[in-house]
Amino acid sequence: MRTFLYKILSFIVGFFLITVCIEVFLKFSEIKLPFKTLDPKIGKTYQSNSLINETKEGFYMGKTNEYGFIGNINKKENTFRIALFGDSFTEGFQVFEPYKFSRVLEKSINENSKLKVEILNFGISNVVLPEIYIRKKRLAEKFDIDLFVYVFDSYDFFFQPEGILNSVELIEKDNGLSIIPNTSKSYQLYQKAKPIIDNSSYINFAFDGYLLVRRGQAFPKLFDKLYSGNTVNNSTGISNNPFENLTPKYLKIISEMAKDNTVFIFRENADGKLKSTIAPYNIPIIETEEVLNNLRQNGVNPYYWESTQTIGHFNYMANHAFGNYISDKLVPFIKKK
Repeated sequence: MRTFLYKILSFIVGFFLITVCIEVFLKFSEIKLPFKTLDPKIGKTYQSNSLINETKEGFYMGKTNEYGFIGNINKKENTFRIALFGDSFTEGFQVFEPYKFSRVLEKSINENSKLKVEILNFGISNVVLPEIYIRKKRLAEKFDIDLFVYVFDSYDFFFQPEGILNSVELIEKDNGLSIIPNTSKSYQLYQKAKPIIDNSSYINFAFDGYLLVRRGQAFPKLFDKLYSGNTVNNSTGISNNPFENLTPKYLKIISEMAKDNTVFIFRENADGKLKSTIAPYNIPIIETEEVLNNLRQNGVNPYYWESTQTIGHFNYMANHAFGNYISDKLVPFIKKK
């Protein structure tokens, strides 16, 4: 019996020591730095003054500001400020900061506009429309924004954030929208473990692995060319016409967005029925299939990364072309207040 207990104790102590060693190695080597959090007011966001070191299709290094996004927060005099929203394409954690399309866009607009322009990038991965709206209301509106620009995929107007843990949620209330705290047991459990979850490289690394397994990407990434499993099924299981009847909450979000100086940008083209749904709100729409097709015609897949031989987010050439293309489209919206 003592031998059995000794073995159990040895296993527990050994596992603990190995875990500590992995944690120290991941953190001090900066292979995996924890930077995400659930803010009680903003919801899903990034920690303030946090180093970011991300290896995806490409590689990124940076640091967030005190508000948990990357960029200057002090607006200079006579500056036209643009707030940019979107998912991981807008976030751009695949290329270094100067090569993101948000920075290419800022540089290009400044070369073609009579006003000094500054872009604040509020992009964040795996975000859906209600979370974008919360991010706008609770974070971006603090910074004297002159133009709100949203970069979308058509399905961002359909997918719901069901089953995704967040600290706040957006509900319909009194014919409007209200942001309320999450009171679920899951979030209460997160709050208790937050100091560990938010600061542990080991837990963040394990969570990334869990997401890879959930998405069916673990074995292809581990075994690369040796992997011969089934190809990924991109079917969403969505009906043929998901955009002609958006939920009342989504329509209210669009209505609220339309009250500001707002532009919608779509990767590739917007769904035709979705454009018809948005049309009554008089929000300008910019589609980008033209510039991405120009790359394709020149033998460049905008989503292909030769160095890692993966298909994913915009590569360097696509970021450059995309940023320059939408800058020409946005210049007419940049006017003195």
